[in-house]
Amino acid sequence: MTALDRTRSDPLLLAAAPLAVGVGLWLFLRVGGRMSATELVALALAPPAVLVLARLPRGRSLLLLALLWLLGLTFATLANGGEPMLVARNVANVVVLVATVALLVAVLRVPAVREGWSRDVLIAGFGVGELVGLVLTPPEATELGLWKFGAGQALTVCVFVAAQHLRVDRTRLVLPLIALGLCGLHLALGARSLALLTLVLAVAGAVVPTTPRPGSGRRLLLVVVLGFTAIAAYALQRAYSSLAVRGLLGLTEQMKIGFQDGDFGVLVGGRKDFVFLVSAVWRNPITGWGPGAVVPSDVKSAAVMWLQGHGYPVRGYDWITFVMPDSLYLHSTLLGAWVTAGVLAVPFVLLCVGICAKGLVSALRRRSFAEAYVVLAALWHLFFSPLGDSSRGHIAFAVALGLVALAAGQPKHRAHGRRSRAIADRATGRR
Repeated sequence: MTALDRTRSDPLLLAAAPLAVGVGLWLFLRVGGRMSATELVALALAPPAVLVLARLPRGRSLLLLALLWLLGLTFATLANGGEPMLVARNVANVVVLVATVALLVAVLRVPAVREGWSRDVLIAGFGVGELVGLVLTPPEATELGLWKFGAGQALTVCVFVAAQHLRVDRTRLVLPLIALGLCGLHLALGARSLALLTLVLAVAGAVVPTTPRPGSGRRLLLVVVLGFTAIAAYALQRAYSSLAVRGLLGLTEQMKIGFQDGDFGVLVGGRKDFVFLVSAVWRNPITGWGPGAVVPSDVKSAAVMWLQGHGYPVRGYDWITFVMPDSLYLHSTLLGAWVTAGVLAVPFVLLCVGICAKGLVSALRRRSFAEAYVVLAALWHLFFSPLGDSSRGHIAFAVALGLVALAAGQPKHRAHGRRSRAIADRATGRR
């Protein structure tokens, strides 16, 4: 038996690489900027890993659209100017993201003792690694709330990993009920985004079937899932607002709801920076504003007027954070890329959204709620979080999970299509 054969037959050796990669996503070092250990390894192994990524159809698209993003960043810099350090940071964000996706895809496609082994171990490492990272190399955001910016997500992933390992899902409602319980816990601790994500997961997990439905059935299912999700999200927003106003969630949440409530609830009030980004994109959608994201004062004035016109107060924190600085607060991966690199950056992010959405459905059909949560939270990051150290590795992980899930399903779909055509030919008498 060769060394390679021994490695493939030893579960401990097979678990070591994905476990280390998952944990390494949350162990950060200062190398020019704050980068995870896994990202550094991804850069070192980028050439062979990118070749693995390029073998996947959507992997090739991802690489081409990343180049398009960098081209857009070049045009935006030429049109608007930008400090070399800011340009380098934006380029590094794109390169590191793609390299990390490539490494994770390569790890996920390593032959294992059983189907999904690398994926399950990597997800477990991701959850445990976040807890370890909070102790060893905590992000600055934890100062704003340890549960909201780390511990809550880590616990959610670990709970679902444990539930899946213990096979508690005897009926279709056990895992959704666990998600609902986590939703209540997150809401009580003031982590509204985590509460929303686990609520969406509970609804989708109860509705999405384990087997795909043909044609119009899939479209109807999508409408039903989106409808139930919208109703559940609205109910959660109303419940949170009611509890917070009455002080039942603590003084901090009561004060917070006072300056975040308006015509569209806390979804807009909790993301006022989103309005400033939309205003900037609306003003210059083609080339954007360059890596510095410096915009004219009237762009911000338009955002302030819109917020105030819809009942959202713009107070001290908002002025200091969103209005007074020359540059915008890029609290959205999608809109941040659009603002800094123009419209050429958008296709890459939208492709990531599509891959994650399909990966989410795949995970729900396999009843892998830990994976589904990781992918769903990455979708949240793509729309509502900046592309930085805490979100970049998470997004890369979710995209890699989606790419591998889609690649695993393609041969089956093609074979099914060929069988269906053969049956149809026989039924109509064709040879």
